[in-house]
Amino acid sequence: MAAEGADAAPLLEAGADVIVLGCTHLPFLAPVLREAVGPDVELLDPSAAVARQLGRVLERACLQGEGAAGGPSYFT
Repeated sequence: MAAEGADAAPLLEAGADVIVLGCTHLPFLAPVLREAVGPDVELLDPSAAVARQLGRVLERACLQGEGAAGGPSYFT
C-alpha cells in the first residue's frame, strides 16, 4: 500500500485520519500521498481558498492587474 519513497507510517501510527496539504506543491503529490495513506485518510487541499484570499489581499493593496508589468527579471 505504501508508495515508493513516501513514508506515511508515523502519521498513520499516530492515528491521523485527515492530512492537510499545507504547501503549494503538495496538491501535485496528492496521488502519491493517497497511495501512501490509503482510502481511509482524508486529504484536504486548501489551495483554492488560499488563491481566493490572495486575490482579496492583492485587491485591497491595489496590486491586482491583468498581467505582469515589464519583462522578465533574472537573478543569479
